[in-house]
Amino acid sequence: MLAAAASEVSGATLGQLALTDSPICFTDQQLGLLRELAAPLSPKQRQRFLDLVMKYLAGCEIGDATVHMAGIKAQAELRREKPWLQA
Repeated sequence: MLAAAASEVSGATLGQLALTDSPICFTDQQLGLLRELAAPLSPKQRQRFLDLVMKYLAGCEIGDATVHMAGIKAQAELRREKPWLQA
């Protein structure tokens, strides 16, 4: 299910991401935020982005703030691994 979600982060609708056996349902606002945070990443990095988001959300109560922080943290980690902007 994460593979399908990775392709949908950049475009169409994204409903659920699965973390082990428990799907996580995001609100439209949370999905929009994840799409925005994934936008500057290369398409090859987006699956890793979602994997990191799910890792950071594990054991947390899912809300706008936790999704935002998990997305920011995942984006920052990927940027450290391979910067996408050249200064």
